[in-house]
Amino acid sequence: NLISDDCGLLSRSIVNMPSFDYQSFGFAEHQLEFAADSQLRFDQTTATAVYRSARSLVRLSDSGELLQLFKQLPCRNVYFYGAENSHLSVLRELGDTLKIMVPDCGHGMTTDNPDLFYPMLAEFINQTGQL
Repeated sequence: NLISDDCGLLSRSIVNMPSFDYQSFGFAEHQLEFAADSQLRFDQTTATAVYRSARSLVRLSDSGELLQLFKQLPCRNVYFYGAENSHLSVLRELGDTLKIMVPDCGHGMTTDNPDLFYPMLAEFINQTGQL
């Protein structure tokens, strides 16, 4: 997530709820909804941690700060995105940054298509010799 458009429904739905409401019932709903998702691991965190993380992510994405930090990295970088997200405005805002599309997935490349995403990431790292 680098800009406001990148923050999906999950993060925004969390921060659009008062903290007390999320802790009282929203988090329990997410634990049930994502119980089978081994990468999100809602069963291994707390409502407070999820709420604060979502709040921080939305705030930083909305501010444009993350995009500027990404563009100013002193190393070679890449922006991976799912094919279903090829319309996102962040792709234009990244300018000459290397962009790699991951087929058959959306925002959650690591869970939608891990068998393709991770080898693509490894290839990028092997080509550059850096993370």
